[in-house]
Amino acid sequence: MRLQRGLYATVPLEAEDPRTWSADPWAIANAALAPGYVGGWTALHHWDLTDQIFSTTVFITSRPVPSRKRRIGAAQFELRHRPPSALFGTRNVWREGAPVPISDRERTLVDCLDDPLLGGGLRHTVEALASYNIEKDAAWMRVLEYGERLGNLTVFKRLGYLLETRALGDQAIVEECRSRISGSVGRLDPARPAAGPTSRRWGLQLNVRIES
Repeated sequence: MRLQRGLYATVPLEAEDPRTWSADPWAIANAALAPGYVGGWTALHHWDLTDQIFSTTVFITSRPVPSRKRRIGAAQFELRHRPPSALFGTRNVWREGAPVPISDRERTLVDCLDDPLLGGGLRHTVEALASYNIEKDAAWMRVLEYGERLGNLTVFKRLGYLLETRALGDQAIVEECRSRISGSVGRLDPARPAAGPTSRRWGLQLNVRIES
C-alpha cells in the first residue's frame, strides 16, 4: 500500500479487505518522520494519564515541519519540530515489529507544560498532572530535570503554580520550581490572549482560571 511518495506499507495476509486496511499511525510516523518520538496527548493516553482519546497522533520530530498538521495515508498527525538535542526522555514501544520511541511520563508532562496544546489544552494538562501525582512511582525530580534540559523556564512557572493551586506534589517540589523561575512574566496558557491578573509569586499572567 502506498502511503506517500517513497513510503509503502505491507498489507498483512490476514487483512479481511486490503482496500480498507490501514497501517499503525505510530509505525507510519516513525518510518516517515524519524528521528523523533510519539508524544503529547498520544503519550498521555498511552501512560494512562488521561482517558481522552484523540484520533490524531502527536509526533515530535527533528525534521523540518512546514505544517503542524499532516496526513500520511489514512493517519492524521499533529507535528512539532525540536532540535536533535531535545529528543531525550523516551522509551521504545514495539509496533508492527519495529521499535517506536515514545516520551516517558515525565517528558510527556514537560512537553505539555511547555506547549499545553500538545496535551489537548491546559485543562487536560492539569488533569494529567493530577493523575501522575497519585502514582506510587511519581518522580517529580525527573520532571524538573527534563525541564532544565528543555530550557524553557516558563515550564517551572506553570508547574509550580499548578502544583500549588491544585495541592499536588509537595511543598519541596513547589520550592524547587520557585528556585528555577526567571523575572520575566509568561502566560499561564500561551494559546490564549495576554489578559488577566498577574501572579507576582510565579511571574505568570493568569489568562485562564484554574480551580483550586
